[in-house]
Amino acid sequence: MSPDPEPPAEEGPLEPVVTQEFIEIPVKEDYRFRIAIMATVGYLLLLGMALVADSVSEAGIFEKVAAAISGPMGAIWGYYFGQRTNGQ
Repeated sequence: MSPDPEPPAEEGPLEPVVTQEFIEIPVKEDYRFRIAIMATVGYLLLLGMALVADSVSEAGIFEKVAAAISGPMGAIWGYYFGQRTNGQ
């Protein structure tokens, strides 16, 4: 008969195994926000340039630029904020 195997030597309390696992949740990019921000910045830049040009000359450029681009900007803002309030 073979001799009994020796029990393993005790090394002290067992240490917990710590792992760092990340669960990647696909996040839907919200491009509407980026488009709305870029359009707003462009709108403000155009209005600023028109205001400076209007102060130099008496051509009424500010009113023309504001009238031309305020409608599309209102549509962009309405689409973005209208979709956000519906929970989307």
